[in-house]
Amino acid sequence: MSIGKNLESGMNYDWKKQEFLWKQYSLWIDLYKFYLDSAFKANAFFYAVTGSIITFYFANPNKQYIKYSLLLPAVMSGGFLYIALYGIHTFEIAKKEVDLLAIQLTLKEYPDLNVLTIVLYVFAIIFLIVFISMFILVFGSFKQ
Repeated sequence: MSIGKNLESGMNYDWKKQEFLWKQYSLWIDLYKFYLDSAFKANAFFYAVTGSIITFYFANPNKQYIKYSLLLPAVMSGGFLYIALYGIHTFEIAKKEVDLLAIQLTLKEYPDLNVLTIVLYVFAIIFLIVFISMFILVFGSFKQ
């Protein structure tokens, strides 16, 4: 009877371990989806604010302090640039963890988490271009 109990407890342990690994894997994938969704939403918000302010800026070129309205998109792009670069750096940990879980679960196919990294690189480049452009428009020596 003790051999049967040991075998049963060993099988129970393997089942619980597998269940725990699947829950952990699911958590990482859900977190990945949340980050990807948040990145696109933040980017859409950034474009809405920046587009509105730039439109207002070019529609009213003769107002005295209008160029300082471009500081908001500059600051936002600088902040989002930092967040994107930070996300690129820290998401490497998540990718390694998912790779390890996929190996432990013997998965042959699983989501490619590099998509988020590529998206964040593209967004970071856009944020950098906007950041530089806004500062050139605000502090540049040319006049309209």
